[in-house]
Amino acid sequence: TRSHRQPPALRGAAGRPAHLLIVSALLLAGCASSGEKPDPLFKELTVEGGEAVPYDPNAAADDRRTGVLLAEIHRKLDIWTNLTLRGDPKKDARTLTQVESALGYDASKNAALLVDQRDVGAPRNRMISAAALGFVGSDVALGPLLAALDDRDEQVVANALLGLSVLAAPTTPLTRIAGMLEDRSADPDVRNNAGRVLRAMPSLVLNGSEREAILGAARFAIGDEEPWVRIHGLMLLAELSDADSLEDMATLLTDDTPLVRLAASRAVAYLGDVEGEAFGRATRALVGALSDTRSQAFRSAVLGDLRRLTKRNFDDDDAWLKYANRLN
Repeated sequence: TRSHRQPPALRGAAGRPAHLLIVSALLLAGCASSGEKPDPLFKELTVEGGEAVPYDPNAAADDRRTGVLLAEIHRKLDIWTNLTLRGDPKKDARTLTQVESALGYDASKNAALLVDQRDVGAPRNRMISAAALGFVGSDVALGPLLAALDDRDEQVVANALLGLSVLAAPTTPLTRIAGMLEDRSADPDVRNNAGRVLRAMPSLVLNGSEREAILGAARFAIGDEEPWVRIHGLMLLAELSDADSLEDMATLLTDDTPLVRLAASRAVAYLGDVEGEAFGRATRALVGALSDTRSQAFRSAVLGDLRRLTKRNFDDDDAWLKYANRLN
């Protein structure tokens, strides 16, 4: 078994309920009673395709076991979601590792059941199974997860994308997923998790057409109404060294959402560092952002990014401005 899992750096949509993984009580099986005493030969009847068939207690027991298993997997997924969204990377690292190991064990041991539920289960079961399949950690989950992208329920599709981002299989076809990132008619969770998948893929595994598709989608994504989609767009453009997009990325240094502004600062600084010809433009963009008086925390973050980028530490904004204006 070849492990692909690598927890993404950013996850979820800010302020959105965690309904990708929230599942209420699983109602997997039940028998309707007519109020009459059942024939002792058949005990109870269920209906399949309009025809009465004998009640199968083994099948009902299997459904109950499936419900218990999926409920337990959902509980662990919920913990994982909270840790990756709101946890402290240092403080919670051990707990996160333990939860991921437990999910990996459950998913690998029950991979066949998860695939079956992903295919024919109720929507809630398909949602849980799609997310859990990403923790299988081998290519056996890739086909079922890609098939789930055609599910009629957009939340199942969003969870399948989440699973693909956790699986991070190098053979994942990415052109279609890039299209999902820039499809503004899609559910925001679909766009967000499409960005997660693309960011989980090392740029070295991209072929030419995939790279162009992802660049186009990322350029479009930085104008999305959803903050986390804009963040994914920023990070993708930086990670793919798209110096041509630097000015567009820098406009998000004034974004209304604080986390987007912080991401823009980090992305602009990273791009200026890895692309020599963008160094001066990136430095000037960050120096310009120092005048933002909305948040001292943001100013401190920009100063930190400037220092890492330039390897300099000036005392005041005028000194930074003079330095930046001397650059090409």
